[in-house]
Amino acid sequence: MVQWLSFANHEVLPALGSWYLPVLGREPYNKKNVDAAEVKIKHILKYIDGYLLDHTYLVGERLTIADLVLAAYFDRGFQFVFPVDLHQLKIVV
Repeated sequence: MVQWLSFANHEVLPALGSWYLPVLGREPYNKKNVDAAEVKIKHILKYIDGYLLDHTYLVGERLTIADLVLAAYFDRGFQFVFPVDLHQLKIVV
């Protein structure tokens, strides 16, 4: 579980913040950085999607804090930058 929490705090949160905070005007907008953060989040989403194809939860057989933390972090993405239809994300690796 610690690995997923570390992944969420060191990979997901900074990249997601770099994507949506400039869009909201809370940080200076730099198109290059925003685009790079979007690409990184799309890679992360593809990775997590692949992992969850074979697992119901991130750790074990029931809901853990790791699931809740990632859900809370991705909530900001759904709130501010992810398209309503996630198929429009066009995750290409």
